Amino acid sequence: MAKSFTAQVEGFAKKTVKLQEAILKESTQRLMERMQTPRGKGGNLPVDTGFLRASFHASLNAPVSDVKFKVGGAAFGGGDDYAFVIAGASIEDTIYGMYTANYAGFVHYGEGGVQWVTLAAMQWNAIVNVVAKEFSR
Repeated sequence: MAKSFTAQVEGFAKKTVKLQEAILKESTQRLMERMQTPRGKGGNLPVDTGFLRASFHASLNAPVSDVKFKVGGAAFGGGDDYAFVIAGASIEDTIYGMYTANYAGFVHYGEGGVQWVTLAAMQWNAIVNVVAKEFSR
């Protein structure tokens, strides 16, 4: 038996929302990976001790309010934990990513600043376009 027009439209709408959510999550994942890629590995993030990289945290619907420190600058509980935050997001959520090291702003914007976050953010549209094409296959 053929589906009613209403059922077809509802099915299409649900599929579209799921596709949008998948594109959002994958695009955000790739953006944050670019932000976290060290200069020595083709990215723009300056790495000396690793503490700045390890201070990166992601959250949903509000910026990280507490600064979390890691032992020896290792990315324990930070750094790459953004994948878990992204996986738990829905299309209605706002995904925040921020560096909590107290000197992150100076490294980014200060004299001779690297602006690795800005450089990654400038690639957002290109990232989304690539991901959307990949998901449309």
